[in-house]
Amino acid sequence: MPSILVTGNQIVCEGDNVLLTATSTSISPQYSWTPSSILSSNTGNLVYANPLNDVTVYVTITDNNFCLNNDSILLHWIQLGIPPNLMIVGNSIVVTGNTQQLSWYLNDSLIANFTNDTLVNPMNGSYIVQSIDSNGCSVSSTAIVYSINGISDHVENNSAVFYTDGMVHLKWKEGNPKNTSLKLFDVSGRLMYQQSIVLNSDGVGETSFKNSAKGIYFILLLTNGNQKTFKFVVD
Repeated sequence: MPSILVTGNQIVCEGDNVLLTATSTSISPQYSWTPSSILSSNTGNLVYANPLNDVTVYVTITDNNFCLNNDSILLHWIQLGIPPNLMIVGNSIVVTGNTQQLSWYLNDSLIANFTNDTLVNPMNGSYIVQSIDSNGCSVSSTAIVYSINGISDHVENNSAVFYTDGMVHLKWKEGNPKNTSLKLFDVSGRLMYQQSIVLNSDGVGETSFKNSAKGIYFILLLTNGNQKTFKFVVD
């Protein structure tokens, strides 16, 4: 009877593939795998499995003398948790919802040794937070752009915020026409003002509103799930 051994990671996170390997000391072995519906191939000694639930994968070996043997492996399918949610509150980025075992990324680079649910005074850039469960399965937040600039500082091409005569003036470009919601917060995170804005055919948004009280303020723009933040000071 030919020898046969199937190995591979038995924990499969939702959406992932797992590599399964069949090994044998037999001469010229032929392998046959089932169920084929979740496998990248039903022949060969290396296959990828993409299960949608717990499943047992079987492999049968035939050696050069047409002798048979088989082995199997049970795969445990793990459903991903709820993605963490990122919010800009004042001068911080806060994780809500799923906050277990967090990893932070700035512009796709890991922020080393930081696992808190609140990042205070972050650098400008694009942030993603990844949550990892006890099985090692990870789920990531939607990216959030943190871009704090002073009055008349350019956030990106054709984007600026400035304050004159008790009025806040804001102009920015999204690249494609989209609807945008605007919210104004004071430094404590209290909502002071909100407005829906329709961008023009060139993807440019422009608005002005009155805000005469002294203090530090943050403008949050939300477009199709993407966030941008502008800071200005009234003194």
